[in-house]
Formats: sequence, C-alpha cells, structure tokens
Amino acid sequence: MNEIVMVEIGRLAHHPENPRSDLGDLKELAASIKAQGILQNLTVMPNTKGGKADYWVVIGNRRFEAAKMAGLKELPCKIVMMDEKEAMKTMMSENMQRTDLTVLDQIQGIGKMQQLGMSLPEIAQGTGLSETTVRRRATVGKLPKKELERACDKGATLLDLLEITKLEDPEDQAKVLETVGTNNFQYSIANAVRSQGMKKWREEFLPKLQAVYPKARKCKDQDRWNDTWETVHTWRYDDRENPDPIPEPEEGVKYGIAADDIPWNITLMRIDEDTKRIRAEEKDNREWMRQLKAEAQKLNKEANELRYSFIRKFRFRNAKDKALFWEKVTEFLFRNKAFTDGYGSTSMSGQLVREILCIPAEGYEERRKNAETFEAECERRGAHPDAVLMAWAVSGGVCGGASYSMANYVSDYNGMHVDSPELDKVYEFLTFFGYQMSDFETSLQKGTHPFIKNAKKYFEKKAKEAGDGKAADDDSGTEA
Repeated sequence: MNEIVMVEIGRLAHHPENPRSDLGDLKELAASIKAQGILQNLTVMPNTKGGKADYWVVIGNRRFEAAKMAGLKELPCKIVMMDEKEAMKTMMSENMQRTDLTVLDQIQGIGKMQQLGMSLPEIAQGTGLSETTVRRRATVGKLPKKELERACDKGATLLDLLEITKLEDPEDQAKVLETVGTNNFQYSIANAVRSQGMKKWREEFLPKLQAVYPKARKCKDQDRWNDTWETVHTWRYDDRENPDPIPEPEEGVKYGIAADDIPWNITLMRIDEDTKRIRAEEKDNREWMRQLKAEAQKLNKEANELRYSFIRKFRFRNAKDKALFWEKVTEFLFRNKAFTDGYGSTSMSGQLVREILCIPAEGYEERRKNAETFEAECERRGAHPDAVLMAWAVSGGVCGGASYSMANYVSDYNGMHVDSPELDKVYEFLTFFGYQMSDFETSLQKGTHPFIKNAKKYFEKKAKEAGDGKAADDDSGTEA
C-alpha cells in the first residue's frame, strides 16, 4: 500500500525508535500549516507492537507535531510496509544529516541499528554517512550509558568522547565522563590514560622481574630508607620504552621487590650485613633526594603538557580575536617591561617553541642546506600558524623568554614551592584566550599540592632533628 490516504491524527504516533529526540521550535511551521495546510505527506508504517496508535510516523515528525498544534484533525499519509531494520534505516537517513540532530541522537541511532543486526558498512550505506563517521559514533556508543548521556547534556563534543574511548576500564571512562564541562577534564583524561599505561606496564614487567627473583619478599617503598635495605635498581614507567636490563641475583643475598606504593616505580632491593654499615654511615639520603627530584620533574612536566596541549590546538575564531591577540601582546610587552628587563624577552626561544609544537630540533643542518624556513617547516609538519603564534607568545614573545623556559612552581631540587612571576604571566595570557587552569595546576601555583606539603614537612622535620642534635651536643658540653 503506497497510495496517499487521509489518516485521523489520533491514529498516529511517533515511532518509538526515532533517533531525533528534539524537534526544535515548531511555532512557525504550525502557523504555516494552519494557513496553508499540509503541503507534503507523511510516511507512516503500521504499528506492530500494539497501543492506541494504528500507525507510526517514520518521516515527517515535525509536520506531525506542528499539525497537532495547528488543530488539524487528519493528515495525508503514505502507508508503507517495512520491518524494524528498514524503518530505522529510513529514519536515520532522513535525520542523520540534519545539523540540529544532537551527538547523542546520532550515537544512539547507530547503536539501535547495530542491535537490529546491521553492520557498520550497511549503516553507512543506509544513512549516507561515511564509514569513518559511523565507526566513530559506534565506538563512542560503547561508553557507560548514563554518564555518556549526562556528558552530552553538558555539551561534550565528539572529539572529547573519542578521547575517553582510549580508556579501557569502564570505571575510568565513567569517572572522566563526569568531568566533562569542568576545568579538570583535560587533566582527568590525561591522568587516566597515564594510569592505564602504568597498569599495563606493571602487568608486563613485574612477572619478568619475579621470574628472575622468585624468592624475593614483598617490600614497601619506604623500606629503601631504613637501615636494612638498599636499592639495587628502580625501573620507572617513563623509561618503559628503553628499560634497563634485569641484573642477575647474587648467591647468598636476600632480595625484596617494592611495587605497591608508587605506581610508576618498581624497585628491586637487597639486604646483607654491609647494608646496615652503609646506612649507618650515610648522613644524607641521596636516594630520597633523587626520588624527590624525579617526582618534582614529573609534576612540572605534567603541568607543562597541559598548557602545551592547549597551545597545539589553539585557533583564532575570527579576525577580531587575532587583532585582540596583538593588542594583548602589546599590553604585556609594556606592562612587563619586556624591552628593558635584561632577559631579552622579546626574542623567540626556538627550542621551546619546537618543544611546545612537538617539532624535533634534529636535522638542523639538513634544513639549513635546503634553505627551508621555520615557517615552511611548520607548514610541512602540520603546525597551524595560530598555534605557532601562541607558542611564540608564551616562549619569549611576551612572557619571559629564557627565564620562562626554566619556570616552574615546584623546585626540582628539593620539591619545595617556588614563586614564578614568569609562569604567572603565561597563565594570565593563556587564560585570557580561553585556557582553563585545572585544580592540579592551581595547587602547584599556590603551593597546596600534597607533594609540596610533604616535601616541606620532610625538611622541617630534618631541620628540627638537626636542631635537637645540636642542642644535645651543647648540653653535653656544658655538663663537661
């Protein structure tokens, strides 16, 4: 039955699986229908699942709702016999290309078509979308349902959601989805991806170490700083691409493995009589300081990468924004005395710009031989001009030059908090152009991060112990 017939409006209902959840503003369409009537018929199919309606609207849901608003009693309909798969394909093809169809509608629509047994190529062919587009939305559709819906309500983009699919653990996915739309989203996903990587690394490396040292006892990381154990070697997650070899065990030596307290470290330790003598003779804790420095460098590197990631993706929205950029550059140059501060702040730090944009510094002689300009190299490597400008601005153009290349809020010598006016300028400048500082970065800036607090407590304790020891010596001398 394909002829057009008039159907009472009360016998019609929206198809329950229609991918379009929001029909938009219908006032103008309702007024037009009231004045001119329905100019294009609806496509409907028989209701096969029972209920009050005899037919489901497959094409024309906006006209159907607007007609009800206009007070029409019946509508011209083409009744088509189709199964659920054909109905879904028709509705998706009708709606998927619309600009007002939400990301969530697209994801759920493709998910329903998959449930009906359609392959991704079939869905692509039926909807007119590319296989890549369909595959991406199908991938995102595997994220935790409730958290995905809330994230989409908060304005999550498809790119945001695709980043989250890099996480394999549904619990991690759900936690990161909760941060969509907050200042902590980029930090949360970077931290979750890193945690996932560390977990995989530990699952691969720890059994190899235990196979070489099957009798090694389980130790705590803090055991490295008592008078019994000494560190043989520490393997770190950041060195996973080129790990040091596992040493052969020595006969008669008892070994231990610390792998639970610090997720990015796995440490092999040993115990023997010499260790006690060595620990007793040590007046300073070089290993502790080395670990402290490594952690401080890790925190600073993590904060740097958050800023760099923003800069690599930076684009001016329009010419007005670009003009505002140069206005802001001029303001910073004069307000911060960039021409007279003695640092050469107006000179571009090429090495740092390359680091920010992930452009390797190697091969300079070859580029020079071929007379390739930096601009041409950026274009060849896909670095957008807007991102290059922003990288220039924060690496020497306005925000401190060479001094910024060493600017951090955590001392990589002792882990203590450091005031950094140069880095403050960078954050002020980036924030003006849309950057959002995470709680993590703010805690480094204000010195409230737990690592900084612990480092401070450690040195305060050492100072107190040193003071108590001096007082005891003084008392002893007085009695003598």
